[in-house]
Amino acid sequence: MAPTEIQTPTGDTIFFSLGTDAILYATREVQAKATGWTRLDLSSTLSQTQGGAAIKAKAFASPSVLPTIYNLSLGNSNTDSSWAKGVQWTSVPFDHSSKPSGAKTLTIADVYLVNLPNASQSQTCFVDIWRSPPASNPSKLLARYYILPKASPRWRLQQLAIDLAASSITSCLGRRTKDLVAGIYTYGTISGTHQLIYVPQYNPFRPTVPPNPARLAVPAGSKSIATSIDMEGHSNLFVSGSSGLSVFAPDEQDDGSAAVPIITDPVVSNVSDLSAMTAAGLTVVWGLNSQRTLFYTKCYASSEADPSAWSVPMPLLTNVTSYAFYAKNGHGNSILFAHVAGARLVQLTQDPITANWIKRQIMLPTTDISHMV
Repeated sequence: MAPTEIQTPTGDTIFFSLGTDAILYATREVQAKATGWTRLDLSSTLSQTQGGAAIKAKAFASPSVLPTIYNLSLGNSNTDSSWAKGVQWTSVPFDHSSKPSGAKTLTIADVYLVNLPNASQSQTCFVDIWRSPPASNPSKLLARYYILPKASPRWRLQQLAIDLAASSITSCLGRRTKDLVAGIYTYGTISGTHQLIYVPQYNPFRPTVPPNPARLAVPAGSKSIATSIDMEGHSNLFVSGSSGLSVFAPDEQDDGSAAVPIITDPVVSNVSDLSAMTAAGLTVVWGLNSQRTLFYTKCYASSEADPSAWSVPMPLLTNVTSYAFYAKNGHGNSILFAHVAGARLVQLTQDPITANWIKRQIMLPTTDISHMV
């Protein structure tokens, strides 16, 4: 699972990742250390709530709230001293009446989490779980829930009129201009066909009635999607295709809407891993193409649907397997971490004045005295 990261008020980095030992780590940038980093185990303390049983972290999401299976850690500060002490977990047991058939425990396929400004509920968490155990679920059908930590029940089924299958979809969160609540975009094989849909979290006017989905026109050769959230909490939806990059503006995401092509360039074609961010007046899009080249392009915020507003896509690194990034506090320039071939971790820092990139290798602390990084 790809890492995610946040920045502390002092400008240092904390990034979160799942280790090969099935532990959720927070790796902090620190001064006066041999490697310049220290790593903290966040998930093993959960064994105390499970009678001492070993904990294996399988999925997480992190825009300042960290969920794992049945647990949430809310309201964490982004300061170095706070993370040095670890996090406090709150148990969120599955309490919906529609427990998957034949399952003694939940099998979670994915977790989605986002903080949205100016929304009726700023923290939004969705969880996809298998409807039944894999042995009795050859189609890998999923049920989708959203979590309201302070409500009863806390797990709420998102009522959908379509089937979602594990390993065949990709999803991201956002909110359209006219909506009162957040929602989730899903692209992939849905009911046997390639579809791209947006569904609000729930119907705010009639909560017991399923929300109406918006089926968006899929650009040719689409492979991945990403959202960027603006200061109002509205989302641009970016879609990669065989001919380049397209966008659905926040007010152009009704049923049947078509995307606006914004960049047609071989560098941004057939992108398998797409990310986007809006901060400090800029919208930035990152992606990995079929050659595993990581590229970056940007435009001024609110001009995402204008093809002439976008910069020429810039290839940054090759042989990349995963990456994470953020905009530096107060400046808006990007800080990038990428895992490249050869098990190397690379940091790229963009100069806020010249926009040039400064590269350095990252050496992480080992998890055992006999290990080497």
